Amino acid sequence: MYALRRFFSGSTPVLESEILLWYSGTSVCFRPEKIRTMTRSKQSQQSLRLKQSQRSRQSQRSRQSQRWITILSVIGLVISQAAWPSSLRAQTEQKPALEGLRQPGDDVAFELKDESNQIDPANTEALSWYMAGLLAQKRGNMQEAADAFEKSAEAAPGVASPRKALALVLLRMGRNEEGIRKAQEAIELDPNDYETRLQLAMFLVSARQPVRAVQMIDSALTSKTLKHDSREFVSLHQVRARLLLALRNMKGAADSYEILLKALERPEDFGLSFREHQSLLKDRASSYEAAGAVLMDAGRTDLAIEAFEALNRIEKNQPGQHHLLLARAYFMKDKLDECQKNLDTYFKTGGRVDESIVLLKDLYEATSRTDELIPQLEKLMDGANDPTALRMAIAQVMLDRGEIDKAADTYQALLDNTGEVAAYQGLMRIEVIRRNADTLIATMNRAVRARLQLVEILPLVPVVLESQPFAKQVVESCQRIRTEKPNSLPPQVLYFCSRVAKDAELSDDEGDLLKATLEGNPEPALIVQALEEYGFYLLIAEKYAESARTYTQLVQLPGLNNGKKLEGLYRLSQAHAFDDNHEAALEAIRLAVSLSQNQIPLLRYQLGWVLAQAEQFEEAERVLQSCLQDFAQDAETVLRSRSTLAGIYSQQGRWKEAVQQYKDLIEDEKTDPDTRRRLKMGLSNALVQSGELDEGEKILEEVYEEDPTDVGVNNDLGYLYADHNKNLEKAEKMIRLAVESQPDNPAYLDSLGWVLFRLGRHEEALAELQKAVSDPDYQDSTILEHMGDVLDTMGKKEEALDAWKRALKAEQDASRPDPKIVERIQNKIDGEPGKPGVEAASESSSAPAN
Repeated sequence: MYALRRFFSGSTPVLESEILLWYSGTSVCFRPEKIRTMTRSKQSQQSLRLKQSQRSRQSQRSRQSQRWITILSVIGLVISQAAWPSSLRAQTEQKPALEGLRQPGDDVAFELKDESNQIDPANTEALSWYMAGLLAQKRGNMQEAADAFEKSAEAAPGVASPRKALALVLLRMGRNEEGIRKAQEAIELDPNDYETRLQLAMFLVSARQPVRAVQMIDSALTSKTLKHDSREFVSLHQVRARLLLALRNMKGAADSYEILLKALERPEDFGLSFREHQSLLKDRASSYEAAGAVLMDAGRTDLAIEAFEALNRIEKNQPGQHHLLLARAYFMKDKLDECQKNLDTYFKTGGRVDESIVLLKDLYEATSRTDELIPQLEKLMDGANDPTALRMAIAQVMLDRGEIDKAADTYQALLDNTGEVAAYQGLMRIEVIRRNADTLIATMNRAVRARLQLVEILPLVPVVLESQPFAKQVVESCQRIRTEKPNSLPPQVLYFCSRVAKDAELSDDEGDLLKATLEGNPEPALIVQALEEYGFYLLIAEKYAESARTYTQLVQLPGLNNGKKLEGLYRLSQAHAFDDNHEAALEAIRLAVSLSQNQIPLLRYQLGWVLAQAEQFEEAERVLQSCLQDFAQDAETVLRSRSTLAGIYSQQGRWKEAVQQYKDLIEDEKTDPDTRRRLKMGLSNALVQSGELDEGEKILEEVYEEDPTDVGVNNDLGYLYADHNKNLEKAEKMIRLAVESQPDNPAYLDSLGWVLFRLGRHEEALAELQKAVSDPDYQDSTILEHMGDVLDTMGKKEEALDAWKRALKAEQDASRPDPKIVERIQNKIDGEPGKPGVEAASESSSAPAN
């Protein structure tokens, strides 16, 4: 169940902005003295030509500008709402907020224009179909247009324009994956077509596939026709920077911000007009401040300083927020005098934000002036817009010095004099230091009732967990108070303690406290959080029906955003599937796939997985194959899809296909070593089942050499040795290692019984096999057949016959009985082919029992 610990990973925007177009037209101006020197007729003719030329250029640039308006507006809208992640993980990987996004097919991907000039005039068939397609789409007949463009593409296989037109029409029809594939075919035919790549990237963004969108942008930037000193080059990096910020790829975003910084500093190098440069400068997402912040976050401090110094010049060195940014950058460069200078300038604004006070503390520690820190903080109270942060900082310094009582008095005075609820955070830390669980709970109770937010309390969880005994005391105190005084603790406190219990591995308490949180009528945001965690707790605890009920409650909450709903439906499908309620599981995951426009790899894979659990193998295979085709660049989806396909093929006895899937994954360089080991075990079993016993054994021996302590490998290889009647003493030691780790595992007990049988120790073998089938709810045909073989060899014919009959019934009652096993067991019951002892036993299934 380890795989259930994977969560959706979310990405949130770093910068918010409604994108302004800075790619705008310029005007043509002449000096008056030059105009006056012209003759009237020449002036008139020249003016007419100039006006016509100007209108033409402005019209052309207006159309280009409009395309960039659309592109940048779409990317701004999408990123301001947060992009869908690339993995569950990744994707995750990547918790998404999907509402408010533009949907695929909103005509953001391509501007359909007449590009018939790309088609050879001699190719009349391709040309006529292309023109017919243009006419059909103008009339609004999209299907007719798609058919015409497809025929044009077939008639002109090496030309990009029919495929570009077909892609647009397909996207407008909502046939998104087909449209994307056709667009990719078009750009492959023209490696330097950066505009189509950019347009496809925009569609991928609106389809919540930001990773693929970035790949398209990067491909566009490699175009040989794209000039690196052009406004288009700068614009591409604007889009790329925003996307990578949304994906939290700071290094990649910083690469683009380096270009933007150059454009800000030397706009003439990129052909930017004054208006274009001003728009770039005023756009919060491409300003000096944004560039400096990202570059500093990416560790490119020199460039960050360059950006902030430029901002300082623009602000004419007036004290402002940028001086705090400069101070932090200089501190990172260990230029402490410059840091002090800029920090002092910032403090002249009267600002005393937490970051500035933290930087001041860091600076004084770096310059060995910690004894002067409190006097300096007290001095800064003069002229401060709000001295509360300074008083909080003074209390924190006292706390850091171990002056616990002084710190407590200072925090309490803050509460008494200002009502500053943040002081409760300090008081709670003090109770953690004092290891007073009851007082901590009481203080937290007062803090919550004074409106301290849960998000301000949760950072205390890791502090509590620094001492596991104290963490346990906190949970025990919360449980005792909850029992003795029902309804006395608010849901925020109960939830806090549930988080402590979770990280302290007190799982029963975690479940109790999450349930109590929900019963305490919490605020809507906490209801969502608690339902998510309680549902997952129940899932891990294998309480699948209860987990399903909890996730059902979650997804039915009014106003739940799409991201939370998708994750809830995903988990709901898991809970139902593990509870063998496959119909409900399919209903949940199909709804999730529908809401996500079938564009999220994890959800589509999950549909294939649930179908496989429901033994709807044909449809499961179709869905998983579509994952491999549509998400070929998503390594995690490929791994999951191929692994599940291998399982499906194994279930159907299609061993060669299963072997191929395992081999493909094992040979894939993206597969990590641990996963490769597990895949080799699956490959070994598939090879054995397909009759390639020696190769299957060899693969398993390789895995064993890599880690001789792996109990699963010890069992499987030991069983193979026993089944092949070789290395029996070594096999016994290997299998006993597995049994010692899991004494009640029926498969391991079967392996031990089988090797003891091969060694001729029949009584011992029988005892282990009887233990393996002692659970009436677990009756495995292989184990029962083995027990019959042992009894038969011991001369206990009637008991052997009874065991074989039980084995036959177990196999016949299986969801997918194996005809070969049924026939083999029936032959033993019928006394064929003669004496069934060791010879008959050797015909038993040669694979480890599962």
